[in-house]
Amino acid sequence: MIKSVIGRWVGLPGVVMLLLAAGAAAKDGDRFKQLDANGDGVISISDLLAISDRRVKLMDGNGDGVITRAELMVYLQQRAARRTAKTLARLDRNGDGGISRAEAGEADWRRLARADADGDKVVTRRELTAQMGGRAVRWQARIFSRFDSNKDGRISRDERIAATTARFKRLDSNADGNISRTEFGEALLRWRKKRGQ
Repeated sequence: MIKSVIGRWVGLPGVVMLLLAAGAAAKDGDRFKQLDANGDGVISISDLLAISDRRVKLMDGNGDGVITRAELMVYLQQRAARRTAKTLARLDRNGDGGISRAEAGEADWRRLARADADGDKVVTRRELTAQMGGRAVRWQARIFSRFDSNKDGRISRDERIAATTARFKRLDSNADGNISRTEFGEALLRWRKKRGQ
């Protein structure tokens, strides 16, 4: 399955990325465990902020704790390149640098077909890279429009905390300060229903 460019990226914007990552991940229980940073059986706001802080270190090119548009784009493009290489390694069975419908199989082809810009029923590295690069541009715009609250072209830790906390509160349906496995599962169902999955 081709995963989102943002696949495992939690932190900006926190819980939104948690749901996207979980929706694109292998098993929901495994994702829950990854998000339960301290292993106590629930996802707390401190779990998400700890993950967010670790992820930001990967994106923060100059180490100032703030993510700029340029830093985010570099990170997203690097992930897109890795994802392209991984997808080709997995699906390009004959090693010709492209993925045909026959090589991909129907489930993966439904996702790949959008990248087939020339309609020849083969997705090349160039086509896959262009598709994933386009996603990176859209995600950068989406993330900054939602979480750069002061519109200065930078996402600070305070902005990440505010956005993550607001999303967290919406998912914590019983308002006990934690997201249980049940709440996590319900949120995934809503997310999948909204996406038609």
